[in-house]
Amino acid sequence: MPRIPGLVVMPTVFINTFFSFFKDKTIKLVANDSLAVISPMYNEEKGGGLALDSLLMQESVPEHIAISINGSTDKTYDVVTDILKMRNFDFRGTTAIPKYNAILETWTSGKYRTRVNIVVYYRQVSKSESINNLLEAKIVDADRILIVDGDTIFHRLFVKRLRENFYRLHKKGKEYWIEDYGLQSGSVGSIVNSDATFDAKFISSARTAEYAFSSIIREGQAKQIGDNSLFGNSRLYTVIGCGFVARKDLLPMPVDTETEDHDFSLSCQSREARTERVSLTALKARSFKIIYKDQEYEVDEFIQQDKILVKHSGNARFVPEALMSTQDPPHLNGFIRQIERWNGGGLQNALKRLGRPLSVNVFFTLWGSFAEALVGLVLLALLPTLIALNYGNSSLGIAPLSLGAWLGFDLIISLSLIYLGLFKRFRAAEMNIVKAWFKAVINSFRTIIPFLILRWFNPLTYVASATKAIPEHIRSRRKNYRRRGITWEKAHTRGLKPSRSKIVLLWTSLFTIVSTFAVANFAPYINPINEEAWRLVYNKPRIDLEDYDYLPAINRGQDELALASLKTSQRVVNLPAIPADSISLFCHPSFTYLANKQRTIANYGNANDYQRLGFWGLLTLARAVPLMPYIENAANSYDVPVDLLLKIYINESDLNPLADGTTGDKGLSQITSDALTLLNGISKDKQSKFYNPRLFPDRYSVYDPDFSSCAGAAKIAWALDQDL
Repeated sequence: MPRIPGLVVMPTVFINTFFSFFKDKTIKLVANDSLAVISPMYNEEKGGGLALDSLLMQESVPEHIAISINGSTDKTYDVVTDILKMRNFDFRGTTAIPKYNAILETWTSGKYRTRVNIVVYYRQVSKSESINNLLEAKIVDADRILIVDGDTIFHRLFVKRLRENFYRLHKKGKEYWIEDYGLQSGSVGSIVNSDATFDAKFISSARTAEYAFSSIIREGQAKQIGDNSLFGNSRLYTVIGCGFVARKDLLPMPVDTETEDHDFSLSCQSREARTERVSLTALKARSFKIIYKDQEYEVDEFIQQDKILVKHSGNARFVPEALMSTQDPPHLNGFIRQIERWNGGGLQNALKRLGRPLSVNVFFTLWGSFAEALVGLVLLALLPTLIALNYGNSSLGIAPLSLGAWLGFDLIISLSLIYLGLFKRFRAAEMNIVKAWFKAVINSFRTIIPFLILRWFNPLTYVASATKAIPEHIRSRRKNYRRRGITWEKAHTRGLKPSRSKIVLLWTSLFTIVSTFAVANFAPYINPINEEAWRLVYNKPRIDLEDYDYLPAINRGQDELALASLKTSQRVVNLPAIPADSISLFCHPSFTYLANKQRTIANYGNANDYQRLGFWGLLTLARAVPLMPYIENAANSYDVPVDLLLKIYINESDLNPLADGTTGDKGLSQITSDALTLLNGISKDKQSKFYNPRLFPDRYSVYDPDFSSCAGAAKIAWALDQDL
């Protein structure tokens, strides 16, 4: 399934990455199973010769190589035969195959024990059809079939490392048992010519990162954890189509999808395992050897059992040490068409399994990936709307900072997995650990940007391929509907017709622009807010009230908090000095832009209206008297009516400096964390009319009447200034 930008952090990615670190506790077990290679080629003039040569140069050579030239229109045949002649192979004859409208050539060499057959078709046939024809006609007959692409180059140990994974020895309790794996997949990398265009190099860099990233995921998918039906079996989404081995009894290949390797992977892993008990003598007769800690043992030297259970499963082994390299599309149109085909094939394979019973491991792999892709597409489609909502209304949508943090986290995860995949690949290529580490770091940073950029085509091609796959699936359910093998042009071919993704991109862009503009303009009316207040309340750094709700201590007759503030004022540069006549450490008319020295309580009220105070009035007056100097100073500092300030404090806290409200509001002015954060923002903004650099020193207490009076006055002054 496609990797959606910004959504690398999906459940199956985490699970499989986690599983990739589990140690493989199985033991190498090798046998003399015969191996034949099938290499379908269509217009592989550029890469076919190197691919064939890399197969002939294997340390563990295959017994048979069958090349199927599937109606090529270039010089693929000449390139292949030139390599055979260069390696001293001789032409032995031609046989007609009328059933397939093809001819069969045989080539042998006294130097190599490998027999080579070339099937040349006079019509274009699909990859899967050409593979099945070779098996049906008995041209290829071996225990294991290595299926490779015609443009893939293989490391000299590729075949050897795959052979070491045909069988593995497991141990359960005191008994050993053997698993005969149905599939073995190698690990792929990207190659590009030194004289390639910028487009080709850019795409190759992106694919280098993608292959490294995916190798870690595949390693986890193939790990068998425990003996349950889900994690005790492989959950490989797909083998690497350009180089994998299949046990012969699992073939033929499916012919009705654009990604036969993915379809085949799911089918094999769904197969019910067949078990039998085999004697050690029978195993020795088939030349089974156990390789443990680089030492080779006969089976009866290692296993003390008369008979051993052999499980012939459809499980897959991912072999990261089996290295191969392939050529990726050299231009953007080819790249888009390739991933469009991959995504379309994935959809075809999911749709054809709708309503069918699946094994637990395949169900988890297929529908888990499918669900993640759909969720990712929905979230990605909503992203412009969420950004537009936040642009129009800060209380809605997703803030740029939050989006940036998420994408940054996604970047770190991607970069880490790419580095790990590259490091393992370089180590498998027999590079020393220091050089492998250094090269992996350099290449991780070199390829991450192309990887992240081209990854944005995944959702587009997924939607584009759905416009083809879904209608085709509906038609296929009709009676008398027949589908032959699907043929497709190589992605590097020039002159490919435009992909469906271009149409999807056009309509998606148009819809996104219109909808984003509409949402941004409509957002302010959905949940009307004060934008400035929202910005200030959610400003950074966030101030937590609980960090400043301690009681000021008294030390040697002086307020410890006041001493701390005085020290702060002396060491902080460019702050206004505290006047000698100031009673406040936090606000004074000389500190702020808003100042009115006429704000006193004596200016309000009428002596003729005086009434004798009762008990609660006297209590309020007793509380007010020591606080009035602070309240008047705060009112003067922020040009707030002192009677309004007094009324608010009476209403909020009954003039109790230690008031603790039921909703977490504290102090004389009932300050909250939101209020502290807002006031901190306006007090430190030199462009604000509420600028007061001394309101927030290093230490203060919300229970301090001096601080609370100033903070409350600043809050009221700001509120009065708002256009509500």
